Amino acid sequence: MQRYAIIKNGVVENLIEYETAPSNSLPGFSSEYIAVPDATSSIGWTYANGIFTNPNPNPPAPPAPAPQPTLAELQAQLAALTAQINSLAGAK
Repeated sequence: MQRYAIIKNGVVENLIEYETAPSNSLPGFSSEYIAVPDATSSIGWTYANGIFTNPNPNPPAPPAPAPQPTLAELQAQLAALTAQINSLAGAK
C-alpha cells in the first residue's frame, strides 16, 4: 500500500492509502484535488514545487537550566556578602 496526500489549492486535506497509484480522477473527489505520493506530511501541511512544508514547525527546545552551584561556591558567596554587609555596617 502506498500513502498519498490529497491536496487542494496547495494544502493537504486528507491522507489515503492506495494499493495502486490513483488515476487523475480520484474516486469521491472533484477534479480540483490531486493525489501525491507522500510518507511524512499531515493534514494542513502545504505543498508547492514538489515539497511538503509543515506550517507549524515545532518550537525550539527551551534552554537547559543553569547548573546548580556547589556547596563551596555558595559558601564563598556567603562569605563575600557577609564581608560586604560588615563593611557597610561599620561605615555608619
